[in-house]
Amino acid sequence: MSGEFYCFNFSLRGPDSLASKWISEKRKTKGTLKENGANIYAISDYIHEVFCFEKLYGTEHTSNVLFNQIIKLNNFDKDHIVLFEDIVLIPFTFSMRSYESGSFKEFTNDFEQEPIYEDKPASKSKLGDLLSATEIKEMLINIYHINYDLRSDVNIKDKKYDEIIKGEYLNFKDKAKLDLFAPYIFEIPTQKVVKSSEEAPVAVLMEETTVQPEVKTEKCFCNRDITVEEMTSLIYELRDKEKYKTKRECLFTGGDECKEIRHTSDKKLKGSSEIEKFTKEINKTFSTYGINTCIRKIHMLAQCYCESNRFLDTSEINGKSSYGGGITFKGRGIIQLTHDYTYLAYYDYKNSTSFYKKYINTRKDDKQTLVEFRDEKKISGFDKDFYDNKLIPFAKTVSTDLDKVIDSAGWYATKFKETHKLLEKMDKGLSDKDVESVTKIINGGTNSLAERKNYTKWIKELWKYAEHHK
Repeated sequence: MSGEFYCFNFSLRGPDSLASKWISEKRKTKGTLKENGANIYAISDYIHEVFCFEKLYGTEHTSNVLFNQIIKLNNFDKDHIVLFEDIVLIPFTFSMRSYESGSFKEFTNDFEQEPIYEDKPASKSKLGDLLSATEIKEMLINIYHINYDLRSDVNIKDKKYDEIIKGEYLNFKDKAKLDLFAPYIFEIPTQKVVKSSEEAPVAVLMEETTVQPEVKTEKCFCNRDITVEEMTSLIYELRDKEKYKTKRECLFTGGDECKEIRHTSDKKLKGSSEIEKFTKEINKTFSTYGINTCIRKIHMLAQCYCESNRFLDTSEINGKSSYGGGITFKGRGIIQLTHDYTYLAYYDYKNSTSFYKKYINTRKDDKQTLVEFRDEKKISGFDKDFYDNKLIPFAKTVSTDLDKVIDSAGWYATKFKETHKLLEKMDKGLSDKDVESVTKIINGGTNSLAERKNYTKWIKELWKYAEHHK
């Protein structure tokens, strides 16, 4: 975003508003509608979708970009809760128009011709070149909703509004004029669209500002997804640094087979469905477990890259008989879960049971094995039959089920190791000392410490961490 821009006032109004209903039903990230409002994640998701930001602002635009801009503009912290009736400033450039009542077809046709004030090819010079008629219609519905809601004491609940939602027609209350705006590219200087506040007369909706947010030439990785291209580049970079040529194009070809992300060397990793699925699961796991900053992502990726033998093995090739429960409970997943009790804890997490907690609280001492405890039959339902026919099969899926292969790493780092405060240790920095501290918690020792330090350093350099976080 550069130069001056306008902001529109946005309010959730209440749990029955269109925005609140959308957040309840269609949220994409970890944002949720709460009893008294919603967080910024949810609001940025809503704004991002209903105003077609991805199409208008480019395919690389995500709701996380908008999230960062909203918290900066409003001076919120990332966990801020926007209460019902609160006003949030949303950055926009726009075009203002006034209309009498009319049909959606008329409005859609008109807005299709709305010029785009940006250096685009001639074929992409109008709003209709970027959005379909249906998308423009849906945008108008939501513009109408926000405009009307902010001017009235109640939400729109009458038959006319129901007809609007169905897309039948747009009929303004009492034939009054309604000022509509069309959102455009962030980089457009506002003066090219609206020259003065007199041309944007709806003061309750618009506030002019000369805020000039800091612009970075490249985006850091905080509070946004890693793209498929960025993940591919990261894997290539780490393998090239080690001069690891024979399996440069491979992904999880070793250990137990996870078909969705198994990619062999006979074809390019770049652009493959396997790297796309892997990246999607990584982003989902990072979002679920609060691994949302550059520093946490660097630590986790470096550790998992090491634990999984350069993202090549979904399980240990050879287990150890010394593991709790024996070789059956060898390392699996990209962070390599080991021991029967660890798998039991993860089983509980995925199945909403509490066997692990009961085992920890009622065992004789911390030396009593899970098998010994099992045979005492102290817990209803936790016996040899459960161990053999549920726990063991479940453990094996941690290296074959795509969701568990990746999700298990986030769970292990943030839930299973919660008392170790692993994320807090990650947040301290990326020095060799910090890497060693993180390694001791994840690995239980310092195996392959030199490699872990190198992977951390190389990802840090690739992502230009020092430049983005001065």
